[in-house]
Amino acid sequence: NNNNNNNNNATAAEVRVWEDDPSVSFKLGHPKAMWLALRTNPRASGIALVILWGFVIWALVDPSAANEFTSWRTWITYHFTWLFMLEINVFLLFLIYVALHPRYSKLVIGPPKDKPEFGFLTWMTMLFTTGVGIGLFFFGAAEPIWHYSLPNRYSSL
Repeated sequence: NNNNNNNNNATAAEVRVWEDDPSVSFKLGHPKAMWLALRTNPRASGIALVILWGFVIWALVDPSAANEFTSWRTWITYHFTWLFMLEINVFLLFLIYVALHPRYSKLVIGPPKDKPEFGFLTWMTMLFTTGVGIGLFFFGAAEPIWHYSLPNRYSSL
């Protein structure tokens, strides 16, 4: 029981680092519970929240706002699809450059003589399962909503 208490209590140095850390603009919880430290920029977060809630309130007050949002999305998609495609291709070329460059492909994240914790196959497996997980989270909610919103054989009942 005493070991569990020691594991949950932060040392004085850890608390001091948490309290002195300039990136912790908003502190949530007790300094000993360092995993609760919420690192945010209040100005950027506040502006984003005001804009987001402005759109939400506008959509709730004015039901025709949904049509306005749809026209905005259509305009952006029509005029800026080329930019999206260009950005994806430039980023892909950058990743290939980094992977094939003799200096950057051998870059070790950590101490110079540190061995990787996971092998190549394990990394690829983790990347694959992360992609599958993201797809399940997104389409787990999006697909039923999509099917429900479209006319189907049960719509007339």
